[in-house]
Amino acid sequence: MDEKLTSAPGTHFTWTRTSQWLPWMAMDGRDGRIIFTAAGSKATSFEALPQWLQNDITTRLPLYRHPPTCYLNETSGTSWTYFGEHFDAYQAGAQFPVPAPARAHEPCLFP
Repeated sequence: MDEKLTSAPGTHFTWTRTSQWLPWMAMDGRDGRIIFTAAGSKATSFEALPQWLQNDITTRLPLYRHPPTCYLNETSGTSWTYFGEHFDAYQAGAQFPVPAPARAHEPCLFP
């Protein structure tokens, strides 16, 4: 183990989730389930991200440009709780995730 490393190099991931139909899908009791799957890897830098993603983070999602500097004093959430909180925006045709401006002060639980 190299204790000088501040980040895990060459990180790859996969993610899979199954779910029942969601109410807003209006499937009316039809048989079936939803399968979500994703795969990816850690970028070596912000500049290594695709240009469209760099642009989106810079213009709409600056909160995600840099990681938090501390353990945040906030409740956890899931993609579904996030979606539920922004369901009205979804119905209005908003792009997801909804805009996330950078914060002047992070609500730290501890450093």
